[in-house]
Amino acid sequence: MSQNDLYRPLLPGEYRLLRIVHDSQNDLKCRMQNYRLDNHPEYSAVSYTWGGAEDPVYSAPFHRRAPESFYTIKVNECNMEVTENLFDMLHQFRTSHPEDIDYWIDAICINQKDIEEKTKQVNQMAEIYSGAGNVVVWLGKSDDGTHEVLKLIQQLSAAFRKEHDMNSSISRFAGLNDPLDIEQMKQLGIDEVTIAKWLNLMCFYQRRWFYRVWTIQEVALAKEIIVICGQYVVAWNWITDAARLLTGTPLYDALRELVLSNFKTKIQGLNAISFQYYINLARGIRSTPNFDRNSSLWGTGSSVYSSNVAVLDRLLFGLQGFLATDPRDYVFGILGLASKAAHECTKEPLPLLADYTKETSKLYTEVMAYMIHETGMLTLLGRVQPPTYRQTPGLPSWVIDFSANGPDGILQVSKNDATTRMDRMYNASRASTVGFRIEGARLVCHSFMYSRVKLIGDSGDDLVAGNGFEQTAAVVIASLEYHNAVAAQIELLYKSIICDMNCKYGLEVSDEQLRSSFSGMMLAVAIQQVIHGLRRGEKRSKIIETMTSQDHLSKLDGTGIIPSSQTVENACQRMGVLENGIDSIDIAERNRILKDQELYHSFLMTYMSSRRTFLAEDGSIGLGSIDVQPGDEVHIIADGVRTPLVLRQPSSGQESERLLIGEAFVRGLMYGEAIETMNNAGYDWKQLSIV
Repeated sequence: MSQNDLYRPLLPGEYRLLRIVHDSQNDLKCRMQNYRLDNHPEYSAVSYTWGGAEDPVYSAPFHRRAPESFYTIKVNECNMEVTENLFDMLHQFRTSHPEDIDYWIDAICINQKDIEEKTKQVNQMAEIYSGAGNVVVWLGKSDDGTHEVLKLIQQLSAAFRKEHDMNSSISRFAGLNDPLDIEQMKQLGIDEVTIAKWLNLMCFYQRRWFYRVWTIQEVALAKEIIVICGQYVVAWNWITDAARLLTGTPLYDALRELVLSNFKTKIQGLNAISFQYYINLARGIRSTPNFDRNSSLWGTGSSVYSSNVAVLDRLLFGLQGFLATDPRDYVFGILGLASKAAHECTKEPLPLLADYTKETSKLYTEVMAYMIHETGMLTLLGRVQPPTYRQTPGLPSWVIDFSANGPDGILQVSKNDATTRMDRMYNASRASTVGFRIEGARLVCHSFMYSRVKLIGDSGDDLVAGNGFEQTAAVVIASLEYHNAVAAQIELLYKSIICDMNCKYGLEVSDEQLRSSFSGMMLAVAIQQVIHGLRRGEKRSKIIETMTSQDHLSKLDGTGIIPSSQTVENACQRMGVLENGIDSIDIAERNRILKDQELYHSFLMTYMSSRRTFLAEDGSIGLGSIDVQPGDEVHIIADGVRTPLVLRQPSSGQESERLLIGEAFVRGLMYGEAIETMNNAGYDWKQLSIV
């Protein structure tokens, strides 16, 4: 039979439902029929991954793609090839549910070869999933460890729910930091603890369903969620509550280290905790912890905060860590949910529709332009990723690449560690309203160029990896040409690296604590640099001799905050790091050094990840994106841009054209001080085009 027999054309407002035929125990046979959205039988909408569920085993890196296998099923007597995961799902449904059930399964119910139909059906997704009696989440086949994993998830969930319902928090579990400690685990109602069980649990949470963009909308719009893993059915709240307990305690960091040591690969997060946020957003609930995640971007007093743009922004911003085969789905995959949330929160329609005839760059540019025009501000420029992370060809530098991961903006990360009072929010351009316009791929705006980048320091990634502190030390030494107070410049450095924040986990940190922990961090970085060199076959003394800028800065300062080469040498000897290799490291000494740097290390991981220090031509020490280069310009942009931006003149083009490299932190510019400088000196805004 032909494709026409399989896919009878859909009329406006129609969709197809699938029913598994139970008259055969061998071949998988299904019937598919057209229905209207306003007149249909009870059905289940299915949420799954098109490719493999990819349930990793201990030795496999997460998300490794295996060669795709395809199986043949019959739909309306026509042969159809489906992926292995979809075949496994249909087979399990036939076994577990002998009664007739209608399903909506996108890979089958939409003619994927018909772009026009696909576009129309995607724009009906919200109605399809919200109209279903339930949404069935298929996580993939079970394995030998699934039963024990689900038991552990139930125990963690029960501990979370009991504590949270009783005290509205899980702060009592804040001391839990060792998943293999029997006494600690007894507090959670867990008697037996093994490495294998915990690793199986982390593997479970790394199944690809938790990382697929489309799953967000599919469960957020559901009336009821049924989760199936092989032959097991598991409660949805067990999965999310267990994840919330892990990520809300030090247990999560310990488990990440356990995964790294056993699998030699990192996990970026537990996406399972994100779903409840989206479910609440779809219902117009604003009381969830993450709902106000972007309030620092707009300001809770801003009219934008409650607009459709803020709803759309919250959704798009939350997609980091999720995956999509088609980069356009980072927008299309949440449009149904965005429309629903917009209706619930603002009562206003969202004028965006899926259209698979559009190129990705054009789609992203249109979405960015819509958000800018609706707000009347350029605030979103502070969210644009640095060039290193951008992957959409032809995308203007001022447009967010919604498919790209990258560091959270300074405004986002700073909100976690500072008071949310409006007077603490960065506001580099103050209330300056000069005007802007978008001309296709060009953003014409007004700017005040404050300074140029003269010298760049080490990136935060280099420091954490133990690649040394030399470039950053050189930045401080060079700054002494403008400011001769060494101690003051070192203080400027370690405070600029963490964006001048002095609060962590809600607790205020004293200057002395910060200074001491920074010093411990620099010592740990230097020791790690020595260890890396030894592994390359170098000698310890020769490695330490290369720390010339660090040693010079230490001698200029004289307070000991920057460890000297002799301090590094002595620490290495105490730890058991020998001249030609690593002996038995003194664990107690190692832990003491690591403990000293814990506080600043946590700050650095938050603020300096994918960023680097730089020295400006006026002597300012700043923090910019990892792509900052000497010669780049530090600008204040009018019309709502809350942080300084680093711009670069392209190698070809007009004199007034610039490329956006990323936001920056420069002490003395964050609260509108440059506007005062402009006014006092009689300077005016200059028009430029970001391309």
